[in-house]
Amino acid sequence: MPRLRREVVSLVAVLLTLTSGQWASGAALAQSGKREVVIQLTIPRNGEPAKPRLTIREGETATSELDGIGKFAFVPSFPKGETAAATISMFDASESPMRHLEDFTLRVKGDPVQTKTKPSFAIALLRIIEPK
Repeated sequence: MPRLRREVVSLVAVLLTLTSGQWASGAALAQSGKREVVIQLTIPRNGEPAKPRLTIREGETATSELDGIGKFAFVPSFPKGETAAATISMFDASESPMRHLEDFTLRVKGDPVQTKTKPSFAIALLRIIEPK
């Protein structure tokens, strides 16, 4: 009986540790107060175009290497008071330091915007995720 009790106590301790860790990471995200954007890139290729999606937190950077096009970084920001649009800054991530290429102001579920890269690809804003 004492052995079973120790195992149960150990299991409860592990569960409490895991649960508190998840709560802490969720609390940190909520305290950051940063929104996230979900963008979709549409990359031309023979046949069906590739359509990768990126989720990026406000002011942070996500990179994507696109076959035959290059390596790019994307940084979202929000115009003051805007809840349905975001500005996405695009950089050439194959250089160090990264070189700014262009900015796009996109609306949620609006028309995709074509980049000025060669070859060109499209960027669309699928949604904005508000902090909890």
